[in-house]
Amino acid sequence: MDEVFLDLEDAVAPDQKGAARSAVATALRDGDWGTKVAAIRMNDVTTAWAYRDVIDVVEQAGDVLDVIVLPKVTGPDDVRWLDLLLSQVEAAMGYLQIGQQPAGYRGGDAFHYAHLRILVAARAFGLQAVDGPYAAIHDGDGLRASAASVAALGYDGKWVLHPAQVDIVNAEFSPAQDEYDRAELLLEAYEYHTGRGQGAAMLDGEMIDEASRKLALVAAARGRAAGLSRTREFQPPGG
Repeated sequence: MDEVFLDLEDAVAPDQKGAARSAVATALRDGDWGTKVAAIRMNDVTTAWAYRDVIDVVEQAGDVLDVIVLPKVTGPDDVRWLDLLLSQVEAAMGYLQIGQQPAGYRGGDAFHYAHLRILVAARAFGLQAVDGPYAAIHDGDGLRASAASVAALGYDGKWVLHPAQVDIVNAEFSPAQDEYDRAELLLEAYEYHTGRGQGAAMLDGEMIDEASRKLALVAAARGRAAGLSRTREFQPPGG
């Protein structure tokens, strides 16, 4: 796919930078770009023009702008600066869809890699992993899918922005009745067998170990917090 970029950098004289921004924004909004990717090349971050390039053009034509070309990058801090500023302007203009999949994305979960990296880092330092918010307050199905995804990965919770989101998120992080019952049974079975010095602990014909116990602790705690009551009791072997 072809890309067209409108230049604010080397092609524009210093005393024409402000006028060029306005002209570029107008061209983006009124031009017939068809299926072409519409981009601008801003001035590099060390100049006095860079921040206004981002703010002015995105505020005036951010909804039709596809790409910002960042020139003369000398290190990751340049990219971080643009990301931070651009995110703030997009949020102010209502362009950010926090927590939602990118528009047009059809590859599954675009955030899976980032979520997994955060989870592994949190666990390595003994910390809880809590997912960020889902900004589309009235999109219950989207919130449910977002919460279910991170809950399945093993996250400990998710932020909410509105009281209407609480029940949906709690439901996804709460175990089902069968899962809760099994967690409580597993904890009792593990204690029963290890308390008798038995090397192998069993529950319903399945071997359980310390890793099983740790997973069960999480599920049991979530079930209790959700107000679930047990429907099955542990029966010692031969009892």
